[in-house]
Amino acid sequence: EMEDQILKESLNLDLSGKPLSPRRLSATELANLRKSTRKAGGRFFTMTGLCVLAFGVIIAALWIGAEFIGPPNQPVGPYQLVERQEGDDFFGYYNFYEGPDSVGSNGYIDYVSEQRAKSIAIANISHEHDELDVFYRRRILGETGQ
Repeated sequence: EMEDQILKESLNLDLSGKPLSPRRLSATELANLRKSTRKAGGRFFTMTGLCVLAFGVIIAALWIGAEFIGPPNQPVGPYQLVERQEGDDFFGYYNFYEGPDSVGSNGYIDYVSEQRAKSIAIANISHEHDELDVFYRRRILGETGQ
């Protein structure tokens, strides 16, 4: 009987599936319906406002974090040059291997010694002047840093 009542009120159907004739609401029922509709509308705008506010707080927090803290994982200094691999002694920092490659290349690659690589010009050193190179200016030109 409770199910029949729910079907009648919510779906406007009886158990046979035929639509019931529309019934007129009383003035009290109409007033209650309007009141509940206003409450639902108020709740909708309240929830929408809260979502917009939460979104604004999240955006503000991200902006403040990026503005004042900086990007995440930013390295900190001061930095110090440990070794500079340049000039005629550049290849002195590396070991050359002479012989066939491992099984992975199936023997298609042969490595050459440093002398052989230099003689066939696959390893060479070129010099260029860099105006902004502070280390070059200090070492070669003898300028002091300011």
